[in-house]
Amino acid sequence: MLRHHPRLVNTSLIFLSVAVTLFVLEGIFRVYLLRADPAEAAFIRKYAEIARLDDTRTQLEPHPYLAYAPTSIQYEREGIRIRGRFFPKNKNAGVIRVACLGGSTTAQQFPPYLDKILNRFPGDSLFEVMDFGCNGWTMMESTINYLIRIADFAPDIVLLHHGVNEGPPRLWPGFKPDYSHFRKPWNEPPLSGWFRKMFSHSWLMAHVFRRLGLSAYDVQNLTMRRVGRDEVLTDPPPTTLEPFERNLRLLDAMVRATGGRLLVAPMAYCRQKDTPREHRLIEECNAVQRRVAHEMGARLAETDGLLQRHPEWFKDLCHVGDNGNYLKAQVYAMVIWDMLGRYKDLGEVNPVARFEMPDPEVPEGRDLELRWEFDSGPVREFQIHVRVDREKAFRYMGRTFTGEVRSFRWKAGEPQRAPSLKEEFHEGPRFGHFYTFKVAAVSLDNPPRIVGHLTSPPALRIYECPLESRH
Repeated sequence: MLRHHPRLVNTSLIFLSVAVTLFVLEGIFRVYLLRADPAEAAFIRKYAEIARLDDTRTQLEPHPYLAYAPTSIQYEREGIRIRGRFFPKNKNAGVIRVACLGGSTTAQQFPPYLDKILNRFPGDSLFEVMDFGCNGWTMMESTINYLIRIADFAPDIVLLHHGVNEGPPRLWPGFKPDYSHFRKPWNEPPLSGWFRKMFSHSWLMAHVFRRLGLSAYDVQNLTMRRVGRDEVLTDPPPTTLEPFERNLRLLDAMVRATGGRLLVAPMAYCRQKDTPREHRLIEECNAVQRRVAHEMGARLAETDGLLQRHPEWFKDLCHVGDNGNYLKAQVYAMVIWDMLGRYKDLGEVNPVARFEMPDPEVPEGRDLELRWEFDSGPVREFQIHVRVDREKAFRYMGRTFTGEVRSFRWKAGEPQRAPSLKEEFHEGPRFGHFYTFKVAAVSLDNPPRIVGHLTSPPALRIYECPLESRH
């Protein structure tokens, strides 16, 4: 049979020889790279894994004004559907809308937690959190997106979380302020999907294609101009930050024009990841955001100082896991509540100041101390009650044992600071919750009776750390 089909035999032998040769070359290259350049080997391994798992074609689609946009955000009749949730163009009465703008550190990261936390706050308002984040977007895309899509939905607060994706446009050669030196219309790269699958399993091909300027992320091959590795700048000129600042100011003006307020959230990043160049690029963008926000009167929500206490929460340079995203949402929620005046006249300490100026000396866990004044005669003891979030009733949490004490400390993991503290409160105060306290003075009579309730300043004050440790 083989003699009757010599061409088939020869073709099969050629393919087999090529396959064996490539297999041997792949093995030799891997051994060489692991010994000669372990850092490059680690990078190539990561590169190939990203290429293998990349789902650009299902998650993103071309867009005439944005280069590309998420497939999970689509207009529908009378509104827009964002990742399965429908938002009508005209919001209902009592609804407060929060639009989240950013890249992959926003898209499906902290917004779901933010929505849940905001809606735990006491009050009649319903919060709607709209997640407009998109992988790889810069401030350029977010600004255009606000103009052509988000403004129609009149968000009350626009939360901006950018600062890492601005780095590549600043490093690309031939800088242009409209980023046309960096972005290109969506078009197919010179490699088919079959080739991408192949180099996602081959270190040798991944190394070659990376040298040719192809990315592991297909969206970058589709929408970014290819440049050689040697053409990428090491230190971009300061003038390359001007478009970022311009777009930030324009976005603030548009948000105000549509009746909203801007909340700027600078980028948190892991100091143990990537190179000093990436750190410097993020720091420069963060500095612009802080300065411009101050000049415009916009609010800031800082999470970098808090996240530095948990480097294990970072998955890479800027992306965090569930714990990190929940912490971001807690901080953003507290700043939003403060912007809306929800802390006003409620007898609570405003926690926003602690988040905006992170102090490395402040303990990691929440530590509240209640102090009060009571001059209506001797008492047997003081009883402390707390109401959490939307609860209607106060719950008993502890007492002072004597009437001479005028303070009560509630600290996570240290119930000995308040021996009478009920077990259900031993975990201490938790970020993202709203607490209302009431202190009851118990008389010396037999039977005892309540002779006074302390619920607000100046009789009752709440501090976020004990007085003896305040500077």
